[in-house]
Amino acid sequence: MPLVEQWEVVMKQKNNFFNFPLNEIEKILELNSLKKSYATVIFKSIYQKNITSFLKIPEIKKENAKIINQIFTLKEWIKIKKSFVEKENGKITSIKFLVQIEENCFIENVLMNFNYGWSLCVSTQIGCNMGCKFCASTLNKKKRNLETFELVQQVLLVNKYLQKKFNQTIKNIVIMGIGEPFDNYENVINFLSIITSHFSISIPESKITVSTCGICDKIEKFATDASKINLAISFHAPNDKIRNTLMPINQKYNMQKLIKSIKKYQLLNKNKPVTIEYLLLKGINDDISNAKQLLTKLKGINFYINLISYNKNKEHNFLPSDNIELFKKFFEDNSIKVTIRLKRGKKINASCGQLRNKYEL
Repeated sequence: MPLVEQWEVVMKQKNNFFNFPLNEIEKILELNSLKKSYATVIFKSIYQKNITSFLKIPEIKKENAKIINQIFTLKEWIKIKKSFVEKENGKITSIKFLVQIEENCFIENVLMNFNYGWSLCVSTQIGCNMGCKFCASTLNKKKRNLETFELVQQVLLVNKYLQKKFNQTIKNIVIMGIGEPFDNYENVINFLSIITSHFSISIPESKITVSTCGICDKIEKFATDASKINLAISFHAPNDKIRNTLMPINQKYNMQKLIKSIKKYQLLNKNKPVTIEYLLLKGINDDISNAKQLLTKLKGINFYINLISYNKNKEHNFLPSDNIELFKKFFEDNSIKVTIRLKRGKKINASCGQLRNKYEL
């Protein structure tokens, strides 16, 4: 989004500082006759030193800090409404947060505890319009996109929780929560720019994954806008017939278009591998013939496959498949790197949208 347009958006949010990537902070400071170099000082102070006021930044003269304080606000607009902890053998495996965005509007974050550290699942919209039949996020439809600052503050909010409770921080981020990230593309790109900056939270790009249901034009754009961020594609079907019944997006971007976009993404991005996400649903897409057909479809793509076991919920009638290990063996036998996503949050309504629906319906 051009600076002027974004400025108009942020004016509505009282110039929220967390809406701006570093380069745009620099431009705004210059427009106000302030040093461009103040931007990195401010970023380090707010994001790394947890300074909560521009007036408390020692490197900036008071008269200049007062001007900056008139331009931006550091107010935290979102808050944790409730948190739910899941344990296994006495160890915390996941924590789900119901996060209030505005009056009677909620999103969800899931914090997952792995051997390599804490991974946070970020939401990008209040609700979702993609209509995937197995997902609870779509039941209330999309109310609106989340602004950049609302994405950034999810990370800050959960990091603060982690530091207070365990003296730890987030190591990985997956943008797989409520909403379709590429349906909120510009805000997601700004968010990625902010959190990966060496002057802010500094999450390594290799530790971030964005998942899309298959918005083809944005997949191709992502190759140049965020080339070092990992990309995951929600496939969940071996052919158009099954995918049409599960994912309405396939009626606009069918599998032929989707595969073409992935190949173009890899052509633009040095053949960077993508993760193919595949949710196994009993009697729907879990026959071994489906695995064979999927492998044929993906010929010519550099990919990993992530098999997902379905978290049964009251919103839908789908059942978990018994064939997940069979699928895993098939792909391994065909020299494809395959993982099974660890089941986390079953006891705490961790499937996207389940918890939010309880409070909004």
